[in-house]
Amino acid sequence: MIKLNIKETNKKDLVAGIISLNELYESFLDEHVYQNANCIDLQYEEYLKNLEAQGLSEEEINEELENYEEEGCDYLFGDWVQNKDGNYEINYNGNYGFALSYSNNSLGSNVTVDWSKWSAKCHHTSPCYRMIDGRPCGDLETEGDSVEAYCLPADFYKEFIPITNSIEFIQKA
Repeated sequence: MIKLNIKETNKKDLVAGIISLNELYESFLDEHVYQNANCIDLQYEEYLKNLEAQGLSEEEINEELENYEEEGCDYLFGDWVQNKDGNYEINYNGNYGFALSYSNNSLGSNVTVDWSKWSAKCHHTSPCYRMIDGRPCGDLETEGDSVEAYCLPADFYKEFIPITNSIEFIQKA
């Protein structure tokens, strides 16, 4: 059960929020990853780049892609845009209001809220989850006030109880 005081925010310097996939509503993966044309499969894209770098024809590439088997997964979804260098960055003016990454590997199935229009104070994560600048991420499953982290709106969680009786909104700048 998730207990957060979710606020609308326009801050761009908060820490990423980490949450287990098990805490999100049942069809989350289907709606936002597997059946979403805007979802970016990073491993598939890397595989495709490697095939293109080998100088294969379009027909050969298509044949190889038919046999592509996913090993684990790393996805981006929400407000991401590819820059001129081919890397992905957050689109702060996107339609979703959040930029998420999802990894399913030996460490588990976690969703990282890299940016969002919503934030909440929570406890920090274990040292395993750190921002690139060294700051701890926010553990959205643990109550606390050690960090303010990006999070998803209340309707994304299976069981959500606001810490206060209503969701607070702060003024947009």
